[in-house]
Amino acid sequence: MHLLSAQKLYRDAIKIIEQNYGKSDPRLIDPLYGFSLTNYKMVIHAINASSLEEIYQSILKFGTASDSSFLRKRNSEQIAYNCYIKGKNLLKCVVDLYSKNTQLSADSHTIAITNLADWYFIFNK
Repeated sequence: MHLLSAQKLYRDAIKIIEQNYGKSDPRLIDPLYGFSLTNYKMVIHAINASSLEEIYQSILKFGTASDSSFLRKRNSEQIAYNCYIKGKNLLKCVVDLYSKNTQLSADSHTIAITNLADWYFIFNK
């Protein structure tokens, strides 16, 4: 429930920033990182959950229409895989933001690339 609430807040923050400042604004970096972290935590939760019923009930209560894909998947591996893909795409967006905003620190760009590499490493990809 808390992870889904956090995801919704990050999703809302990203949407607000994009609408007001554009899709290339560096203010997106922190919410994108936060959103990717919630996906990592969701993977851990899905793998360690004793019952998927808790996850499904949370999605029904706190999820959004975009979370409905979780409901079609009936096992923790599919939930984990969906969160892996979301997290990977979010981290790719961070790397792209640094590429588009060359005035930002090269060190931070390197860290963004390393975070994406770590994501692949954690998931044996």
